[in-house]
Amino acid sequence: MRHQAGLTFVTVALLGALSLAGCTGTPPQSPDSPEGTSQQEAAPEPQKDPKAEAYALYAEKVREYVDAYGEPSYEGPASSDYETQTGTGLNLVLLRDYNKDGVEELVLGHRNADDADYMHPYVIEVWAVRDGELVLALDDPDAFSHGQDVLTGFEDATLDGEPVVLTTIYGPSELGEQSGGGAYALRDGSFVQTLSYLQDYSFDGSVNNFTVDGEKSDADGFLAAMQRPVVSDYWSLMGYGAATPGEGVTLHTVPETVAEAQRVIALLEEAVDGGATDEATGETTYAAHDVSQEVTVNAYQAGSGSWEETNTWSYPQFETSNGDVPNQLETLNESIKADFEERLATQESMTEEAAAGDSQGVPEQTLWCHDTTTSIDGAIASVRLDRYSYYGGAHGTRYVSGRFYNLDSGEEVPATEALGMSENELKLAAKEGLQAFFAVTPSDLGADIDYDRAVDDLFLENRTFIYRTDDAIVACFTEGTVGSVGFGGHEIVICSLTDRVAVGDDLVGNYPVQ
Repeated sequence: MRHQAGLTFVTVALLGALSLAGCTGTPPQSPDSPEGTSQQEAAPEPQKDPKAEAYALYAEKVREYVDAYGEPSYEGPASSDYETQTGTGLNLVLLRDYNKDGVEELVLGHRNADDADYMHPYVIEVWAVRDGELVLALDDPDAFSHGQDVLTGFEDATLDGEPVVLTTIYGPSELGEQSGGGAYALRDGSFVQTLSYLQDYSFDGSVNNFTVDGEKSDADGFLAAMQRPVVSDYWSLMGYGAATPGEGVTLHTVPETVAEAQRVIALLEEAVDGGATDEATGETTYAAHDVSQEVTVNAYQAGSGSWEETNTWSYPQFETSNGDVPNQLETLNESIKADFEERLATQESMTEEAAAGDSQGVPEQTLWCHDTTTSIDGAIASVRLDRYSYYGGAHGTRYVSGRFYNLDSGEEVPATEALGMSENELKLAAKEGLQAFFAVTPSDLGADIDYDRAVDDLFLENRTFIYRTDDAIVACFTEGTVGSVGFGGHEIVICSLTDRVAVGDDLVGNYPVQ
């Protein structure tokens, strides 16, 4: 819900991607600056995003197949008894990057329309994009032959570290019956078979032939070939073929396979129709709104009773720039909100007895939790966490830190990944920023500053005291780290991204001791 009364929404500007590696405090040159590109130079043609292009083609193919075969579904009880479940419609839809080029291929599977063809209960295909066109990259009906539905599934696997499509063959032969399989790898735009193994035998057991990669073999060679691929996931299409998956293999039941197909279809449709995209890059763009509320909590001081503390508490929520909330952001938003509500509930339930602590120490009291989005650069969001922690003494401590999220994946990422700088590079920039700050505002400790310790304290095991704004990368020095407690905390620019700020600027100023 995006428009609730009493909630404050703050739209965050979207930034172009900036290379931050080796930042020295000098903002990147703008094309309009004297040192930048001349205005007479023709602007380069914007490059199409190959993933967005592929997703558009995949979405069109999926619509075609849904029209032809039906929506992903299954027949049978919606329970763990998946032995009687049968996938129907377009019930296998996966995105897999088989050649590791950053653009996934599309795996599709559906029930064969010809029920009389018991050797091919399901049709499985792999589609790819070549030169801007959608092509059927792997289409070998016999490679997915199955003599009985109980063996029907699709496996995520690698062979010698390379992603592969595994195939299964089982059914009648001229000799009697055959079983085996193989692996296909995507190379130079085409799938090539990189492994094959086959057992062909008579029903009376008098003849048993083995081949591996087209060459005559024996039972040991056949079994060794079967064991070469490493399977991570088995996606059940029908029956009970994966009821006892191998060690380390994740079994996905028929309903789970259908659910994954539905999720991927929604992802493709969103990328084409629902997601906001940058016209120049084709990438999804994002926005944020901060949900704020006035909160009154009780604070407890050892031996002195309690008082009411009223402050603004807030937490961020993310969406695409046109207001949609895809699955990964819905999950992220719920997690952020749940953490906020848990912190608030902990303080609201605090009692004088609990605040007094025990032999293990006193608990943290949170008097405010003001988390706000400070920038979104491409898919990377930076959040400034402003918390005031109190432990029952004369005063508490204000901690300002940073947190980064990749909005494409909905996952938290470390500052080094988000900013494109190593920990050592960030520490060096922080030291230079702190020195520039002290050149204007000397510490009340004089020259007796341990710079190395101050910048080391920016990186703790579960917290990083760095965030990003539209204009700068900022290091947060907690009170008592670069001066006395009375000198306060400071948020120092350690890398300027525009000419609006300079390295050494204090964005917030001295925190008053409370």
